[in-house]
Amino acid sequence: TKLRANYRHRLLSLCSEVSLASESKSGGNGADLLGPLLPAVAEICSDFDPTSNVEPSLLKLFRNLWFYIALFGLAPPLPEVKTISNSVNGAGRISTLSLQAVGGPYMWNIQWALAVQRISQGTPPLVASSVKWLEDELELNALHNSDTFRGTGNKKVASTQRTALSIALGGRVDLSAMKTISGAKATYLLAVALLEVIRFVSNGGILNGGSSVSASRSAFSCVFNYLKSPNLTPAVSQCLTATVHRAFEAAVSWLEDHISLTGKDASIRESTMYAHACFLIKNMSQRDEHIRNISVNLLIQIRDKFPQVLWSSSCLDSLLFSVHDNARSLVVNETACAAAIRSLYQKVVREWIIISLSYAPCTSQGLLQDKLCKANTLQRSSTT
Repeated sequence: TKLRANYRHRLLSLCSEVSLASESKSGGNGADLLGPLLPAVAEICSDFDPTSNVEPSLLKLFRNLWFYIALFGLAPPLPEVKTISNSVNGAGRISTLSLQAVGGPYMWNIQWALAVQRISQGTPPLVASSVKWLEDELELNALHNSDTFRGTGNKKVASTQRTALSIALGGRVDLSAMKTISGAKATYLLAVALLEVIRFVSNGGILNGGSSVSASRSAFSCVFNYLKSPNLTPAVSQCLTATVHRAFEAAVSWLEDHISLTGKDASIRESTMYAHACFLIKNMSQRDEHIRNISVNLLIQIRDKFPQVLWSSSCLDSLLFSVHDNARSLVVNETACAAAIRSLYQKVVREWIIISLSYAPCTSQGLLQDKLCKANTLQRSSTT
């Protein structure tokens, strides 16, 4: 394990160095040099748990890798990309690798695209609330040896990168709202969007880290991390919020595309669906109201699109017991927050029960009776 960790660090370092050098020599196109390294990166990251505590130096290397994947157009095109506004159409006439990567067709070896998908399952979120360099302008600009983001071409390149980002986000953030975002920052945000959407495109959004599928392995645990960063500017916050919704679209699309599966594959699909629903249920207890609101909104969409979650034992457990489990983490002076969270859970539980009873009264009553017995047992044990 230590040997693999050392090799992983060295290989990711090599990717950064090769990309930086090639970006200088070839005028911004280092795909021919970085691309062949991607299958090896995918293999060495195949057993890496992205939810574990990651050293800042390693996290920085992952950030660099995805920055260059976005810059060189090495990511597979995002599904159902639509050009929304006239401003996007106008800027989209500038032919760049980033724009090509978002909309396709894919320009490189298909094995590289498959490797990028595998890498996404083992990449930690490209953010750290206590470490500013992950999205620091100087750090991001330092990833370039050329004048790509500096000098006379800066405005044109920045405009193009913002266009690619807007398209990647499905037009949810208008270009006019991105005018304060630099070209380098736009590339970083594009890398984030590509990574977080590709996680769901590749296998439905289940991360490396174990054989069982649970809420902790839902890729939503990564994409929501960005919204927890302090002091986000309005433009960046908008982009990161849009990334969450874009990732959710990819998750729903994957679940719908695999609806006809049978046997073990169908079981994996259901487990994936329940894992995402359970994560969103637990995420409703976050202190940040914005995160709570997004979580409940996405949960309701999953519930309405895939009603079988109503009778999932794991989902119902999460719904009935999450508010109690998470209340312990709130400090005494957060009574208002705790009350808001409790009220939200009560509302969602009430709707959940009403809808499930309307669909299948006998099944729902039996399941609820079982859960109430469990709740009573837990309550008795906690008082003794």
